[in-house]
Amino acid sequence: MRFAEALEAGDIVTVNPHEEFISFGLNLDEVDLLPHFYDFTTNLPNGDFTVDVTLTYTDEELAELGLFESELTIWHYNELTDEWELVDSIVDTDANTISFTTSHFSIYAIGTNPIEPEIVDLETKYRWGKYNSEEEIRTAAVSFANNSGEILTEPVTLFVSDINPTDATLSEYDERDSFGYYITIKPEEYGHCFFDVAKNQLPIGMRMSDRRRILEHRPYSCERMLEKYPALKIYEVYGLGLGKYSNPTPLIFGAPKESRRFRFEANLIQPEENFE
Repeated sequence: MRFAEALEAGDIVTVNPHEEFISFGLNLDEVDLLPHFYDFTTNLPNGDFTVDVTLTYTDEELAELGLFESELTIWHYNELTDEWELVDSIVDTDANTISFTTSHFSIYAIGTNPIEPEIVDLETKYRWGKYNSEEEIRTAAVSFANNSGEILTEPVTLFVSDINPTDATLSEYDERDSFGYYITIKPEEYGHCFFDVAKNQLPIGMRMSDRRRILEHRPYSCERMLEKYPALKIYEVYGLGLGKYSNPTPLIFGAPKESRRFRFEANLIQPEENFE
């Protein structure tokens, strides 16, 4: 706990931790709280101070409760309304801490604030690989079509959810929360090399077939094209042209033999600059 201004003689600050399941608050059924809370008190008037507070949690208690670090936040108990209210906070997953700034002492607790991701309306398709009975894994490959109205040249996030039955799990991913799994895909992984160039910027004397190939953003060897037209180098990018399907993104699922046949949903999500 760190105050913005030093405390003076006679200032009293107390923190009473309570290691118990929380049973109060009208909206308690809408909030997942860890089984402990902190009662902060002081003789300083609320609003006359600013303090940074850091609380801790353990990976073990999150696993036991089925909660995810990415969804952790601080909740404040409002005694007037008898409700828990969300507080802006910052999670340090390496140190297993969560910090917030306040000018009001009361009861605070660590909980979650799940925010469902916003799905991007892009067509996706996938195909299954064979089931490996020895390792109990099954693979799939997901592709998406670029009907966003813009050439995609930035990383995108693939969201895998609704795996049914639930004992099948995705093995490799970047992040996970209560809604599903998140995989960041770079342009050079989902797309191909092409030239983002306007018709009037094409080199003089270019063959008509090469002009069409470039302007339609067809998959082609940029190296071979640059051998013929070195001036195109400044327009070389990796991404996905309009109406094109992405390269497949491999997914590896751990699936017991009895769950080797299952379903899942795969979508791209917001926010991404190239979809805004």
